[in-house]
Amino acid sequence: MLSEQIAAQLQRDGPAPLAEQVYGAMRTLVLAAVLKPGQRLPPSRQLAQDLDVSRNTILAAYARLADEGYLAGRVGAGSYVAETLPEARLHAKPGTVARELAGPVGGTLSQRAHAVLGEAVIADGAAFAPCVPDLSHFPFQVWQRLLSRAWRDVRMADVRYASPGGLPALRAAIASHVQLARQVRCTPEQVVVVNGAQHGLDLCARLLADHGERAWVEDPGYPGARRMFRAAGLELAPIPVDDEGLAPQERHWRKPPRLVYITPSHQFPTGAVMSLQRRRALLEAAAACGAWIIEDDYDGEFRFEGRPIASLQGIDRGGRVVYLGTFSKAMFPGLRLGYLVLPESVAARFTEAASRLSFEGRQVTHAALAAFMQEGHFAAYIRRMRLLYAQRRALFAHVWQEELRELAPLAGTDAGMHVIARLPDGMDETVSRLAQQHGIAAQALSGFYLGRPDRYGLVLGYGAVDEEAIRREGKALARLVKGALA
Repeated sequence: MLSEQIAAQLQRDGPAPLAEQVYGAMRTLVLAAVLKPGQRLPPSRQLAQDLDVSRNTILAAYARLADEGYLAGRVGAGSYVAETLPEARLHAKPGTVARELAGPVGGTLSQRAHAVLGEAVIADGAAFAPCVPDLSHFPFQVWQRLLSRAWRDVRMADVRYASPGGLPALRAAIASHVQLARQVRCTPEQVVVVNGAQHGLDLCARLLADHGERAWVEDPGYPGARRMFRAAGLELAPIPVDDEGLAPQERHWRKPPRLVYITPSHQFPTGAVMSLQRRRALLEAAAACGAWIIEDDYDGEFRFEGRPIASLQGIDRGGRVVYLGTFSKAMFPGLRLGYLVLPESVAARFTEAASRLSFEGRQVTHAALAAFMQEGHFAAYIRRMRLLYAQRRALFAHVWQEELRELAPLAGTDAGMHVIARLPDGMDETVSRLAQQHGIAAQALSGFYLGRPDRYGLVLGYGAVDEEAIRREGKALARLVKGALA
């Protein structure tokens, strides 16, 4: 068995990183013809589980082997041992190597690119795809009117590059909103407008950490954040999540991080809410080791039960939290606008550095959004959508429980636009594939893990599914689950 042959060569307490050891072991097996040309390799997740290492370790090893010519990928079919190895090419006739290596782009991607492509992708365009907002209720006529007004009032300065951080009026509107709605403590000067949450994460990875430094990520967690950190050359450390959110152990703190990425108000994808005790402990430990905490409040506006949960940033007295917000869920994804709220100690320098990485623009859109917020349209829309999502959540729970009772209990139902349907160990990928065949996007919870999954289920978004479809598709999915569990 391949995993046993690799495991025999690993020194888990040795000085070399595990990814390098796995690469070396597999290269040896290829050169010894134990792994034969054209042989298919196991999926990265399966090999990671067999070796009891993180999937990140296997992805890095596969990427290096591919870049050096020992592996070849086939679209939709996985990774295979290359038919012609690099050593054989040294003795090939002139011109042969060029023909073999010539491809559609004449080269290979970086190891970071391979790692990015190996990350999970959140489904879209089908019933129950998570993180997809309802767009049918957005007041596009109001938005169009504000955009038209902003263009009518445009000045020459508005179509030049913007000042660092974004339009001052929008920065002030965002600061006012997060202070009131999320108890974030800030001034407009601490706000940086970004082109969506991914852009904000990229800036944090590049400006708050250096290549090779460690970033803690929730496990399971949001693949978009992992992609940004990988692309910036950071070392990912998956930290387990329990019912109180991120749950680092003493052993994790022995290798302290530079960045800690968390979704404390509604953990993605489990829906867990980080407890106050856990929040205070994380803030204290981050301050002690000099780590920055990135608080992604991706759907914090949509809480349905209990008192609204204040932001982690609001209780941070050490200035270690960067608050990340987005308008993609609260308004519409195509807007591609979000914001960072930076600690006062680094706000000015971060803002200037960000503006030098990419020139600011879109001031007319910024002006329309500032007016949308200042005139009360944004807050009114959030109130309407909070009520709508609460109704859809309740309807989905009713349909689900009517069919399944306690066979697949729901979790993470207090907030956001998705829930988790718990399944027995190892069942979720099977059910997910079955649902996909019926046109339903029921993503496997285990697919959001970097390490070995410790819970299984389906990640089900109801935000963009209307009431009729919830009844129809919800019942169909519940019956698929019931059949799979029978």
